[in-house]
Amino acid sequence: MDNDKEKYDDNINYKKLTREIYKTLHDAEGFNTISIQHNVNMLGKSGCEHQIDVFWEFKMAGEAHRVAVECKNYSTNVPAG
Repeated sequence: MDNDKEKYDDNINYKKLTREIYKTLHDAEGFNTISIQHNVNMLGKSGCEHQIDVFWEFKMAGEAHRVAVECKNYSTNVPAG
């Protein structure tokens, strides 16, 4: 059971690291960032709810842009599905 908890914590830390990397990138580039969030639930166009690991919303050239990042912390390839 402790091994499962450690793996869960490692995965959460990986996702938070990804969020910090995106935050550092946008700070360096000077984007007008609206938000960078971890573990966001969003309703898709189909009506299904999606869990997003890192969500970044910013404005550039007067337009809002949204970036959704799905993080995988595996030592082997993960299929797209």
